[in-house]
Amino acid sequence: MRISRSWSGEELLQKASSALSPASCSIKSDKQVYAAGETVVAQVRLGFSKQCEVEEGVIALRCVWGYEYRSDNMTHYTESGWNCAEKTILTGCRFQGGETVVEKFEGEIPVNSQPTGRGLEVQVRWEIFVHLKMSGVDVREGHDLIVLSSPVDRTGSQPQSASSECEDYDLRIDIDQPWVRPGEAITGTVTVIPHFDLKGSNIKLRLEYRERISSGSEFSWRPPKAMEKTLADRPELHAGTPKSYPFAAAVPNNACPSLETEDFSVRWGLAANVERRLRKDQKVQLPVQVRTAPTVARNFGSVNDDGGTT
Repeated sequence: MRISRSWSGEELLQKASSALSPASCSIKSDKQVYAAGETVVAQVRLGFSKQCEVEEGVIALRCVWGYEYRSDNMTHYTESGWNCAEKTILTGCRFQGGETVVEKFEGEIPVNSQPTGRGLEVQVRWEIFVHLKMSGVDVREGHDLIVLSSPVDRTGSQPQSASSECEDYDLRIDIDQPWVRPGEAITGTVTVIPHFDLKGSNIKLRLEYRERISSGSEFSWRPPKAMEKTLADRPELHAGTPKSYPFAAAVPNNACPSLETEDFSVRWGLAANVERRLRKDQKVQLPVQVRTAPTVARNFGSVNDDGGTT
């Protein structure tokens, strides 16, 4: 089932008025963090403070994605999503004050689901959501879950590379593998192959982050300066002699994972360039996937709280 809505004053008032309902709701899940493909098991406890009737009740496991945007000098928030599992409960049931009902719910998270993530203007969230349609004030209650990225087996990952050519030199980035988790470091090399002798040039590398919304808006964030490195300070580069510079680019611990929804995307990448005075820089870019899923162990470094690597 698809859902789509934008926040408005009327809906916020409706959510707040749920506290006046004769029914209360509490939700407990068997755990908080889930891998894609796992089954969520939850218990929903409903209590009734006075006589009332439930026209229809629904428990749903749902993924919701949303983003902020500016219009008419105001900030708005819109979200869409879908229920990947749902259960209808208590349709047409009447209750007396003091009665309690406990419902069990199970729902499977699809294997290729988008993970939980929050960026600059966008977010993906997962929740168990309960909605009771009642004669009076409806009850709406949510319970947040954390869903990890789809699992990746690093042992099967291949090195990745990207290259760029210009009149004066060729530039290439090579990384050991294209998947990395928040708190890890991307390792690889930047290689320069000069066509002529080059002097006074800096070799630089940076980690890039971009959010793109389907409306055409784009938000970029450059991680802290620890993520922008000078790999070589004015080295002497000789024609025809390749020069390679190793690096370890740390991904922040709180990094938003890579996301792709119908409405927006979150993408990470590396960019390297040869910085020369009074000359246009040639840049090479290589996309990188940031994933929150557990992976086959392999040491790619870790990140301290200050952004440095160990």
